[in-house]
Amino acid sequence: MKKLYLQFIWHMHQPYYKDTVSNQFLLPWVFFHSIKDYLDIPQYCEKFDIKATFNFVPSLLSQIKDYENESVNDTLIKLIKRRVDTLSDEEKLILTPQLFMANEKTMITPLPNYHKLYLRYQKEQNVKFTNQEILDLELSFLLSWTGNFIRKKESFVKDLINKGEKFTENDKSELFKIYHKNISYITTYYKELYQKNIVELSVTPFYHPIFPLLFDPDSAYEAKKDITVPNNKRAMENEALWHIEEGINFFTNIFHFPPQGIWPAEGSISSKTLNIFAKYVRWSASDQDVLANSLGLNLEDFEEKKKLYQRYIFSDSGLTLFFRDKFLSDLIGFRYAQMDADKASDDFINHLSFIYEKCDFNPLVTIILDGENAWEFYKNNGEDFFESLYKKISATEWISTIRSIDAVNSSSIKYQKIDKITAGSWIYANFTTWIGHPEKNKAWEFIFKTYSEIDKFRNSGGDTTKITQALQELRISEGSDWFWWYGDDHYTDQRDIFDKLFRSHLINCYNILGIEPPIEFFTPINRDSSAKDFILPSQYISPTIDGAITNYFEYLYSGKGNIRYDSSTMNTGEKILERLYWGFDKNFLYLMLTFSNFSSTQQTATKITFEFEYPNNTIQTLTYSTKDSSLTSDFFKNSPTLIAKLNKVLEIQLPLSYFANIDQIGLKVSVSKGDNIIDKAPIYNFFPLNIKSLSFKNWIV
Repeated sequence: MKKLYLQFIWHMHQPYYKDTVSNQFLLPWVFFHSIKDYLDIPQYCEKFDIKATFNFVPSLLSQIKDYENESVNDTLIKLIKRRVDTLSDEEKLILTPQLFMANEKTMITPLPNYHKLYLRYQKEQNVKFTNQEILDLELSFLLSWTGNFIRKKESFVKDLINKGEKFTENDKSELFKIYHKNISYITTYYKELYQKNIVELSVTPFYHPIFPLLFDPDSAYEAKKDITVPNNKRAMENEALWHIEEGINFFTNIFHFPPQGIWPAEGSISSKTLNIFAKYVRWSASDQDVLANSLGLNLEDFEEKKKLYQRYIFSDSGLTLFFRDKFLSDLIGFRYAQMDADKASDDFINHLSFIYEKCDFNPLVTIILDGENAWEFYKNNGEDFFESLYKKISATEWISTIRSIDAVNSSSIKYQKIDKITAGSWIYANFTTWIGHPEKNKAWEFIFKTYSEIDKFRNSGGDTTKITQALQELRISEGSDWFWWYGDDHYTDQRDIFDKLFRSHLINCYNILGIEPPIEFFTPINRDSSAKDFILPSQYISPTIDGAITNYFEYLYSGKGNIRYDSSTMNTGEKILERLYWGFDKNFLYLMLTFSNFSSTQQTATKITFEFEYPNNTIQTLTYSTKDSSLTSDFFKNSPTLIAKLNKVLEIQLPLSYFANIDQIGLKVSVSKGDNIIDKAPIYNFFPLNIKSLSFKNWIV
């Protein structure tokens, strides 16, 4: 019987948040994903006997090991563990906003008292919570980040959720003991599932570097010929080899067996990279666009896209290559969180059915995505979706899930030889997310400069212990995550912390060697903070809806923001959306979108969809068709005053009566080509738009 082989590869990764000098974690996200995701996601595989591959970054495993210890030195966790009555007013002021770092819809709202305190925090300026309320906030925050694995396993956690408020310091102490105990079980649990042949475990080079750039910076030219790279660039082959060798050694020490596959950071590969990987493992993987560039495929033509659904043998190395289906992977990562779980799983099975019917061979469909960051945007941390999807997959006779190493060995899966790979990653099939922008290049310049200083120190007979310590700091700075937050393509409120951490590791190198660090290393690389906040409307506006900025004053007093920024860790495709403007008069709400490349947008996009989120979590949509200039909606009624026009920009006018008794809405914008979303902002959350109040502090007189 013909089969469709379905290969899930879940990539487990967090940046390295530890300041090695103070031995302190400056951001707590490894802890929170450890109690929420790393046990939850594999448990569904075990329940439904779904074969899958879980990829671990060694620097994440190292941090998880740190959090097994109850005395771990984490800035936020230590503050929460303190008795509330010992906190100063300043410490409470620092702590309080951090206790709301959770998704409102899926994590805060399900806990009634937490939601009540959240609404009060949102409405009251300079709100001062009592000690009991802060304690309740601490426990509620922790419980909101507690995954279903721990919730079901630990009766004490269930009792706390049912209790909901009036928590005690003893409750908090006991809860943390449970957390650290379960974090200690993470690697053991994966080993158990591996021994049952349910999962395979693979690895990424140690600190998650963009391997082709580290090994040979000229790989950037291969991916994008007109890119600008640092003048002081140099190949760092020894550094690249350290990341792979030490990564494999660390992985093997943790799990007691060597990995057989490598998922390279951000799916970044090149021919040189693969020749190196082939010496250590049996398989690697990347994105469909890298395959398309390498073979000259038009993936819009399904006859050509069929070549995606097989495995490849790279050159004479014997290394097997898999290429992910971007569309299906991104459906899970970005789209299904907004859908009913059963409808989402049906949609996924339908897409698989189409591939199965169209292929005259046993197709191998590879799904690769972030294994942790998406689930906080799903209801119930993704449990409803996984239960629905995996149950249907298990009941579907023509679908067979498969581990990567089993796909390597399978005689039922079609394969062909590929002699050359065009360098690229799973974002735009190039490396522009990590090199090319002046800020990104400056970060690389700092790395190359530091490496040269270490070389000089070594060549002059410098102390080997100091060299080892300095190289450790340098290697942390070689990770991809630092470069993600430089430039103008992503934004997070914590980017200043990332900038500081990156530079501190390089400064540490100089201090270890007893050399004065360059003065420029003490100045933030990230100079553009314009995207940090949306500017609120300051006066009424009444633009002409003609698809163009008719005059300078049309949107002068509007709210505005750069929507090329988001805080996601994955991308859905080409960046199209640029800026959003909004404002109102007494009768209408006005929206205006600008695009990074309008002519390209006009040729590519078939529809632009606005999702409006109301305070009661209701979501309504408004879609503009670029083909026939029509507006369709599941809520907004046809009205002569509901109008839109696309020329150089997209302008929309909506009657304010649609938003009766509402002062703020959430807004999300997506651009589609057919059924495929090719750009979306923001990826997960909604932009909060104040639609009836003016910001007097921004008024221009």
